[in-house]
Amino acid sequence: MVTPLLLGAVACTAGGENEDGATKSAAQEVYGQAPAKQLIAASTATRNSGTARFVSTLVYGSAAGEAVQRTVGSLDYAHHTAQADIATTVPAGFPAKAAELIGKAGTTGHQPVLVQKSDVLYQVSPGHWLRYEGTSDFAESAAAVLDHAGDSTPYAGTLADAVGRAIPTGQPKKEADGSRHYDVTMSGSSAEMLLPHAVRNADTLTSTQVDKRLPLSVVLNEEGRITRASADLGPLLDALHKKHILADVRTLRAEYTLTDHGKPVAYTIPSAQKAPKATTVLTDLHRTAAGDCGTTDTGLDSDSLIRRTDCGSPHTLRVLGSTKVDRTTTDPITSEDAFASGEDGCQAVFAKAPAAWRAEARPANTFLTSSAGLSIVTDGDPTSNPGTNHLTGDFVCYIRTG
Repeated sequence: MVTPLLLGAVACTAGGENEDGATKSAAQEVYGQAPAKQLIAASTATRNSGTARFVSTLVYGSAAGEAVQRTVGSLDYAHHTAQADIATTVPAGFPAKAAELIGKAGTTGHQPVLVQKSDVLYQVSPGHWLRYEGTSDFAESAAAVLDHAGDSTPYAGTLADAVGRAIPTGQPKKEADGSRHYDVTMSGSSAEMLLPHAVRNADTLTSTQVDKRLPLSVVLNEEGRITRASADLGPLLDALHKKHILADVRTLRAEYTLTDHGKPVAYTIPSAQKAPKATTVLTDLHRTAAGDCGTTDTGLDSDSLIRRTDCGSPHTLRVLGSTKVDRTTTDPITSEDAFASGEDGCQAVFAKAPAAWRAEARPANTFLTSSAGLSIVTDGDPTSNPGTNHLTGDFVCYIRTG
């Protein structure tokens, strides 16, 4: 059973009073402000319209063509709820390493999501969802999905988040239809939040750290509500290139449009049966045993949480076993050394696994390693008395089957 919810406009076109006691219009609430405060006021006016429909686009340009992530959805500001369909199209021949972070080359993938305040519902199949709770114990592990839940707007990861933080330094250009055009800037951190979780986390040691502001174009309508924003993310791409991320991507730009301010939007809220809590459905990979099977269709960009399945049913992952590393040495130990030790152990696990299991591996004869409880402890002063380095860790060895 599902519960349909029809949400109408919750518009607030008046927000204050003039000196003579007359009610201010929505336009006056925005354009009556000093230029530096107009985009902050515009974000408030947009929320006060009650509802809107949006399209958010991120375009990666390469010699093989453009990969496009296009999100189409609607927003209910009053209830802090959103629905969206994320379509990612990657052309054949798109640079392989970049495609690993964006989507499979030569395909278009669609992913419906629903946002309800701090919770995000991820559709695993038509009519069936997983509810990720922003307050759950594994919220950090589920960041790839929960990143869709916004603070200033119901749906996060769009240029709408940057508009409210931008500060104009002069009056905008007024168009014939009464709209205003602003050329402002946004911070590198705001730009970075536009990237998919997998791209942002491709470098696990440090953040991208874009140390310059990026150009941002914003258009407000006659009533002072946001209708369009666009940005050339070249400086962000330059910073990624320095870390060898998206190295073959030549251009990166973002766009955002808002329409139908105040018009009703309809949502179908899945029942608890159709949208169980992810905490009751997903299993930590490190709580599995040799021979267990599961699917990684969870919305996450890692295999750390899986949906357990019967091995006779369709599955995308099989656990081969586990291995422990416990090593003491006077030589330096890095995180790369630790993972290499885990991979050596999993190589032995793979070799001993039943032939029928190994035959499922895709690509053939490959396995994956996941670490848990990894620890490197140094005893001594690295400069005068290096002492010993103690490495311990648990690793799960598994294969992808599709």
